Amino acid sequence: PFHDAGDFPSTVSYIQQRLTFANTTNNPETTNMSRIGQFKNFTRSSPIQDDDAVTFTLAGRQVNSVKSLIDIGRLVVFTASGEWAIQGDGDGSITPTAINPKQYTYNGSSDLSPLVIGGNALYVQARGSIVRDLGFDYESSGYRGNDLTVFSPHLFEGYTLTDWAYQQIPHSIVWCVRSDGVLLGLTYLREHDIWGWHRHDFEGGVVESVCSIPEDNEDALYVVVKRTINGSTK
Repeated sequence: PFHDAGDFPSTVSYIQQRLTFANTTNNPETTNMSRIGQFKNFTRSSPIQDDDAVTFTLAGRQVNSVKSLIDIGRLVVFTASGEWAIQGDGDGSITPTAINPKQYTYNGSSDLSPLVIGGNALYVQARGSIVRDLGFDYESSGYRGNDLTVFSPHLFEGYTLTDWAYQQIPHSIVWCVRSDGVLLGLTYLREHDIWGWHRHDFEGGVVESVCSIPEDNEDALYVVVKRTINGSTK
């Protein structure tokens, strides 16, 4: 499916042992999944088989470019204007003849890749200033979530989030880089219905990016900070 520059995908993931691409310039709403266990094979048989490559397009009232693909019980497709779950067949398997997309929320997603935490996905809403979670709710038999910034709007008004990382151990913190270089932390314990924001300033410097790397018995947070020292940017 990838013949020229307009067909190069911008989103990638692995779903149910399939290499999955989405969002090309020519087809921003289309998702292409490889054959099962054959990550470079996007062909189909005749007659068609369940392990053949899968292609589907999420059509709506407007062009909804695919931003991210995440597996949280189902393949969840985050688009520019909403969130879809690909339900597959009765067992939840996605096949060329069983796709069954269903849209659950209409918030839209930014370009930042979602974070998977404890079976839920955290994502930055379209326009970049609201953080939401999304997970399966057994009472409603669907995917639901919360606005995690609702109790701290003063931290986000007039700003967007440009980078983030999840530090699971020791305190389950999502670290977020704000567009002005301020570092925000979100302590997130979904199983206890607890989350809270905190702000961290670096004297004389602004944060550009963050990364969490496992080291020994904890996750270490690495931060790139830009400072001006003796007239030079460091």
